[in-house]
Amino acid sequence: MTRRMQVDLSEPRDMVLVREFDAPRPLVWKCWSEPEHLAAWWGPDGMSNEVELDVRPGGVQVITMIAADGTRYPIRSVFLEVEVGRKLVGTLTVEDHPMEFHELFAAYAGGDSDGKMRLVMSVLFEDTEGGGTRVTVRQSFPAQSERDANMKMGAEQGWRESFVKLDRHLENLSA
Repeated sequence: MTRRMQVDLSEPRDMVLVREFDAPRPLVWKCWSEPEHLAAWWGPDGMSNEVELDVRPGGVQVITMIAADGTRYPIRSVFLEVEVGRKLVGTLTVEDHPMEFHELFAAYAGGDSDGKMRLVMSVLFEDTEGGGTRVTVRQSFPAQSERDANMKMGAEQGWRESFVKLDRHLENLSA
């Protein structure tokens, strides 16, 4: 079954995404908390991933998205809060992305940013009727201009593509 992702931009600094998956919560959690599974679905179409992951408060996550041309886009996170099977909260930065990314991000933010996107991201995992899982991703930015710049750079489409890949990965794991 194809699921729609809901996007909520009603809070000026936040982007909230809600998506349901036809898989039990422990399996969806596994796909967010184990490096080989996270690498299989993270990021927009056309990217492959290298993942380092230490899921605990203070633990570090580094996801390096690699484009077809070999360009690397590292995302570094530090977990602030972990409730196994239920919740992940951490800081996220893309300071090691290529300079072109930072310049474009700063331009879209209207000069209110140094281009080194930083945010706090929380991911909540909830059971749904029928044994599925609802995932709620909240990305909280320092300013609305940075949230809006992230949207202009394709964040919504990137998450949609990621979640379609996660659907496929969950289907393969359940087969």
